[in-house]
Amino acid sequence: MAEIADIAREEARKIDLASLKNAGIERTAEGFYILGNYPPLTAMDDCSEETLLAGNTQNEFDVYLHFQFCEQLCDFCHFYMDQRPRSNDDPMVTRYLDNLKKEISLLNERIGGITARSIYVGGGTPSFMSARQIEDLFSHLYSEINVPKGTIVTFDVHPEILHSGFDEKLDTLQRMGVNRIAMGGVDLNDEVLRIQQRGHTARDIIDLIISLKLKGMPHVTVDMMLGLPGQTPESWERTLSLLIENEIDSVMSFPLMFKASQINWRQYLRNPKYFPTLSERTVMQLISIKKFLQADYEQAPIYYFNRGREHENDQQLRKFETHESGLLAMGVSSFGFVNGYQYFNTPYVTDYNKALESGTLPVWRAAKLTQRHNFERALMFGLKSRGIDKRRIEEKYGFSVDREYAPIIERLCGVGLLESTSEYLRLTRFGELFAEEVCDKFAGEDVRRKAERTAASIDPRNPIQRYNYNMIGHIVKAPNIRR
Repeated sequence: MAEIADIAREEARKIDLASLKNAGIERTAEGFYILGNYPPLTAMDDCSEETLLAGNTQNEFDVYLHFQFCEQLCDFCHFYMDQRPRSNDDPMVTRYLDNLKKEISLLNERIGGITARSIYVGGGTPSFMSARQIEDLFSHLYSEINVPKGTIVTFDVHPEILHSGFDEKLDTLQRMGVNRIAMGGVDLNDEVLRIQQRGHTARDIIDLIISLKLKGMPHVTVDMMLGLPGQTPESWERTLSLLIENEIDSVMSFPLMFKASQINWRQYLRNPKYFPTLSERTVMQLISIKKFLQADYEQAPIYYFNRGREHENDQQLRKFETHESGLLAMGVSSFGFVNGYQYFNTPYVTDYNKALESGTLPVWRAAKLTQRHNFERALMFGLKSRGIDKRRIEEKYGFSVDREYAPIIERLCGVGLLESTSEYLRLTRFGELFAEEVCDKFAGEDVRRKAERTAASIDPRNPIQRYNYNMIGHIVKAPNIRR
């Protein structure tokens, strides 16, 4: 019986890249990026807290808090992070946490009382905090906002937590209501982990999964990344097999992405053969889908695999399925969706601290979505989840999917990427491999022009480009990046 890697490799070999290119779908190493928000950061303008919250009547939100200090600086990470300080009681950590608590209080005051639908503490590496700091942060959060019983509360950890006060920290997290642990695993190949300077081993990941389950953590999820140096389709299949054998509740399996400001892009320019080819990455995507579905995991959104719906990432699903679900972002460089605005906090920790110490929210850039933009956002995010109900979308936004996008839909259905009926529009299994390129076709031309104009006019190390988590206006070919 053929291994899944062999089957996936044969399927990838049969992909007609020429037909896809004729349909406007082409993947390149430098051009690929996920659709993380819409409109993209490059299509936003400077914004104040007064503008962002003017007339807001919503008080129920998903809540995200960002802790940017890291155990390690990984070559592939695009999120705002600071190198690990000397200790977690370093003054820069203490100051940041004090200001994060101020932001919680200010937002609650400005909004007039927040009720959390979910809470996610991410980073960075929140598990770098001491047990005392964790308890202090959650105690303040719960004193300010309403958190209904049963709310999913997620906390990001680095596998190194096993060797830095694990029992005390986990006890604190559980007392503070954390019921979902998300760990950055990346791979279960020690050589891949060494190359990426992860600071932990594959055994640490497995031991952490086992320890969390033994201690009664109801949801354990791990983030993995394909396309890294040292990976092969066969090694990737072995990694996923180990996760399934250890009954991981959910897995996020993301392809590698490049930014011109990142170390891994410079590595790729110097030696592209060091990385898996685009074809091998496609094979690994196929392996992820086949392996998890074979093990009875459910898939939603595209890169997320869950052992039953009770283990789904509720924040991500609300973003992708309800499209306008409010997300309050707290912390430096975090982004959210509130009052019809997609917005970002400042990416400069000095500006973040100064703003809050002067009693101002650290809002940086935002875009107010029109009804048309909300329609586009609903299409793009919906396709990356379980698909689009055409009638519901038209009733909500006043635009017909078929009338607005008939040529695009016909073209993409013709090459097997989309499935369209009178009732729904969704990606095919084949289309899931090219989800970002497909969704990109539904972006508004006004948004695209503004994003591309901004991206072309700024240095790739500019925070507007560095923290633009979007394929639209994504540029990495820059002459001032040393090869």
